[in-house]
Amino acid sequence: MSDLAEMVPDLIEKTRDGRLEWEEPDFNEFEAKIAKYKLFLKLGRDGLSLTLFDANGRPLDAVYSLDGGRGFDLNVRTANLQPLYDSAKRKARRVDQALAEVESALKTM
Repeated sequence: MSDLAEMVPDLIEKTRDGRLEWEEPDFNEFEAKIAKYKLFLKLGRDGLSLTLFDANGRPLDAVYSLDGGRGFDLNVRTANLQPLYDSAKRKARRVDQALAEVESALKTM
């Protein structure tokens, strides 16, 4: 049986390789489409969350990267989502493209 938490390393790899595209529908919230499903990665007050939604917008599965574990249910599945969040943010905001343009502009100054 597959587990969303176990897929995080593959999601990071596909994001870094440019094979998984992320968008930023709201500040510090990122989404990616895979097949007919949507991944939603969010930075909230209590840490990061990654949720898988079906085509009808129903949540199917979720994992969390909790900030300090303050009073959370110990049965909540966790994963280190920070590398995925950083990669998704960088791709959605097109940071590499911006840096390349700045570098090019600096060379012509």
